[in-house]
Amino acid sequence: MSTENTDETIEEFCTRVEEETGKEALPDPSLGDDLGWFMIHSPVEFQDETFVAEFDINLSKEDVTLQWGEIWIDIPDEDREAILDDVASRIDWAEGEEALYEFRASEDQVPVLMQDLRKVHAEMFG
Repeated sequence: MSTENTDETIEEFCTRVEEETGKEALPDPSLGDDLGWFMIHSPVEFQDETFVAEFDINLSKEDVTLQWGEIWIDIPDEDREAILDDVASRIDWAEGEEALYEFRASEDQVPVLMQDLRKVHAEMFG
């Protein structure tokens, strides 16, 4: 499949995801080994605290698979920092104002989102 066709495919998939979920899906066909990755924001809960995470998701003709989750938080916020220090890796911070955490995403963290993504996938790829 040409790069142009791959880009069009992931763009179409992201458009359909947005129509199905109401959440903006941002394509990045340059990442991943298959059709590419896309990013989507969704809430995730750790230790009874809700965070908004950006999930990186790989798209192939066979499936959609979660890769990574990233969470930005304002700092200082000792309680939220302590939770994320337990479940994620701090990979960046901006002059003491924000911190970026990364974690290996799993489907049990966002089961409804994954169900919606698989529905769209089945409609496009069978």
